[in-house]
Amino acid sequence: MFPREIIKQIQRHDGIGAGNFLDVLASMPVDLTQPILSIDQCISLYVKQKTSFSILDLQQLALEVAAKYCGLGVNVGDLIGLYLEDDLSYFIHYLALNRLGAVPVCINDKLPEEIVAEFCVRTSINTLICTEKKELVLGQNTTAFGQVISDKKLMMFSNHPLPPAKAFAEHDLVLLAHTSGTTGIPKAVTFSHEGFFYGVRSQLHKQRGEHVLSALPHSHSSAISVLMSSLLRGASIRLLSDKRPVKLSATIRDYHHDLIIAFPKTYVDLCRESLEPSDFSSVNYWIATGDANHESHIRKLISLGQYCIGNELKNGSIFIDNLGSSEFGFAMFRNIHSLEKNKFNRCIGRPFEWVEAAVLSPEGKPLAPGHIGQLGVISNTVTSGYWNNAELTDEAKLSGYWLTGDLVYFDDDGLFYHVDRTTDPIYTNDGVLYSCLTEELILNHFPEVFDCSIYASLNNEGMTLSVPHICVELSVEAKDTQESDLLIKINLLLEEHAIPQIQNLIYQSAHAHTGVTGKKLKRQLRKLMEAA
Repeated sequence: MFPREIIKQIQRHDGIGAGNFLDVLASMPVDLTQPILSIDQCISLYVKQKTSFSILDLQQLALEVAAKYCGLGVNVGDLIGLYLEDDLSYFIHYLALNRLGAVPVCINDKLPEEIVAEFCVRTSINTLICTEKKELVLGQNTTAFGQVISDKKLMMFSNHPLPPAKAFAEHDLVLLAHTSGTTGIPKAVTFSHEGFFYGVRSQLHKQRGEHVLSALPHSHSSAISVLMSSLLRGASIRLLSDKRPVKLSATIRDYHHDLIIAFPKTYVDLCRESLEPSDFSSVNYWIATGDANHESHIRKLISLGQYCIGNELKNGSIFIDNLGSSEFGFAMFRNIHSLEKNKFNRCIGRPFEWVEAAVLSPEGKPLAPGHIGQLGVISNTVTSGYWNNAELTDEAKLSGYWLTGDLVYFDDDGLFYHVDRTTDPIYTNDGVLYSCLTEELILNHFPEVFDCSIYASLNNEGMTLSVPHICVELSVEAKDTQESDLLIKINLLLEEHAIPQIQNLIYQSAHAHTGVTGKKLKRQLRKLMEAA
């Protein structure tokens, strides 16, 4: 870890931001040759069998790739799509392209090629860099959105002299990310030099963890944000490409990480397993970023590990639940759980101090405590909009707030609670069923249910009201539970809470009908019911 004075010096630096943070770090009085980052999947195209890197190593790799891009003829402002393996190469290309003033467009490696092609057309990509296997599929679409070149061919270009490093201004574009695509073709999200870095800078002196394990998708803005934060603090960080529970557990056991960061889906997969407490004895903190996590899964994780308050060692770990989305350069809300202090029932906590949040009516009026409405935020970390899509950008705003796509309410203490995504409430003959809120209720009352998703189909009486259905993944111990018996029990619980009844229950793997981030795609489940 760097001394506190170095971290303060970084925070005070006038020109530092997401486009040049590594060069600024390299100018600080720190050891640039000390290995600080390690990986589980070699990037042999760029460096042979090396699996650990110093700040100087990362700089050198970025310069080498930037020289190849110069050979390709990449210029300032060019949009370069990146559709690579889920490994460190995304970060190296991000650094290289920003060095030239070009704009990396990071695309999740799990998106299907046909969706990527359409995304590239809509985003007006100049060049798409992808793996050889993906090039075979996408190469035929070159006239639609520019040239497609494999990463292997790129690295065969002659090195060209590098121009002076890009001098970044506050609003200069440093990244196009994309939304998860749960409602269709992903939208391209813009991030600027200052906006993408704002939350990192603000929280740098507060971040925890000396030995960080990141199991985030390497293409996601949150993964880049974690790398910025960890490197600038001098924390050692390991990146996982293989995010299976067995690999995650073994890595924590072997490398003694004290802070783990991942998307909720990775933690859900981990909780599905029987966990050996000794494997997690080093863990102090878990951080999730994305959707709010379920209480039953959080409780299993915080029962592991240990942490200190002052000089007192406490049993169990701390789970930091951050609410964010692809449109935010940093999370908006934070809720912290431990064995001793926690706040569940879909509580997402309070917004960060640089975030102004409100619960809005459909007309854009702020609602009082206890009233459910759309969550709107104002913050320097919010995207300036969707690339090439002013109409969608305008639709995402209401009364000056950026709409997150969530339905929430807040209480008299200023704590916010998440009830559903705006697309997922089910309007029935008997009232509204908020799917996320109801799923949480079911998980908390039925230990035999490991995970579940509630979705809707249209009723037979018209197109305005729907019928609720549920797909369930049973816990390992409850494989003999009958669907009909479980549905009866669930509906009795819903009746007690004045929630509309669920019509149909099916058993389904949590891995079926998921998107690139592992979330259940309720639009797909709805289509299945319509086709049945």
